[in-house]
This record gives sequence, C-alpha cells and structure tokens, in this order.
Amino acid sequence: MKLFQELSAIEASGAPAALCTLVEARGSVPQQPGSKMIVRGDGTTAGTVGGGALEHRVIADAGGVIESGKPALVRYDTVQDLGMACGGQTAVFIDPIHVRRNLVIFGAGHIGRDLSPMAARCAFRVTVVDSRPEWADPAAFPSADRVLAGDPVALLDELPLGDDTYLVLVSHSHAVDQRILGALLDRSWRYLGMIASRRKVKKVFADLEAEGADPERLAQVHSPIGLKIGSVDPGEIAVSILAELIQIRRGK
Repeated sequence: MKLFQELSAIEASGAPAALCTLVEARGSVPQQPGSKMIVRGDGTTAGTVGGGALEHRVIADAGGVIESGKPALVRYDTVQDLGMACGGQTAVFIDPIHVRRNLVIFGAGHIGRDLSPMAARCAFRVTVVDSRPEWADPAAFPSADRVLAGDPVALLDELPLGDDTYLVLVSHSHAVDQRILGALLDRSWRYLGMIASRRKVKKVFADLEAEGADPERLAQVHSPIGLKIGSVDPGEIAVSILAELIQIRRGK
C-alpha cells in the first residue's frame, strides 16, 4: 500500500519517476514476479526488485526510461550481465510515470477557457493568470489547478517557472502580452508562445530589442503561436496551441 501511496504523491507533485515491475524470474533470483520498485528522477527508490547488482542495473536503466519517456522491457542474466554468483534470468518492465507538466496560461478569455480543460486532459498542470478579477473566476476553470487574479508580472514569483514549464500568452491585450513577454525572457521555461499576427510579432520583438532584450532569446519564442492548421475560432486556436505544446513535449 505504501508503494501506491508513493506513486500517488509522485503523480501529484509532477516529479519524474518510473515504476519497475519484475515480470519474469527463472532460476536462482532474489525476488519473484510482481515485485515492484519506484525509481525517482534523482535515483532514489522505494520498494525492491531484488537488491544488489540487479537493482543497481535496473535503477540505471530506469534513468534512461525517465529521460526518454518510453517504457522498456529489459532482460537480465544474473551471471553474464550482472556478474552475480547465483544463476538465473529476470525480466523487468520499466514504465515511466506520466508527469504532469506545468502550463501557465496568461489570459482567462475565450482561448484560455478552451485551452485549459484540453491541456488538463493531456497531462498538463494548468495555472491561469489574468489581471481582471471578473474573468479570473475559478468556477470558469474547473480543470485548472490554480486561477490567479492580479498583475501577471507581479505574480511571476508565485508561478511554477522552470526548465520544464510551458507558458502561453493569450491575454486580452497585445500591450499586456508584450509586457509579460519582456518580463519572462530572463526566466526559465521550456516553451513560451505569444498570440499575435506576424506583423505584430515583428513590432513587439523590435520594441523589446530596443529596450535591451536579447535577440537570441526572442528567437526562441513561438509566435505566431500554435501549429498551422487553419484555425479561426477560439476553440480551434486552442487546439493548434495544444498541438504545438505536445509537439515540443514529445521532442518532435
């Protein structure tokens, strides 16, 4: 039971991890099929699949699975592969725990309202930020983890910014988006996208460069935002944005 409680805590925290299950055991091996071990992103573990050299190898292989996000069935010969005195063969299924990535949507308007529930269903932990209290209504975003009302720039320190955070600028004003964009350029993020026409993007980037923004950092911003699927209405635009987020997350 404690192992499943640990799994639940990992899923809630969004920390990277993998679940390793011994699915085959022949000969002299330390554990039987069904034995489980959680390997966290930092290499610490909970549970066991046998200890010793076998466990060390499984932990190392789990690190690769966590990084790739792809499950793997790995077979080990305890003598040939692990140098153990006991002779036996095992197979361990290593399954990455699907981590919910942080997504911050700046803008509680129509696009934000359509994007939030779709992103939540695709394993994103959603935070919505809007300067307008009447729009930043938690009741309008039941699938979001947090809904914050206030100056978006002033709230940046309260947001889950980091190397694996996705940021979407779809506020009610291009001036607001430009201000948020300028404040985010020196922060850490995996993805930063801003809604705008190509002409507007050119002007916003030129204005920010004139204020001292790094052109190379601006070049990393996705704008116009979303994949080109001919989207027109807010729901379609939200789909195109989500498609781009998934494309980046999957490394495609």
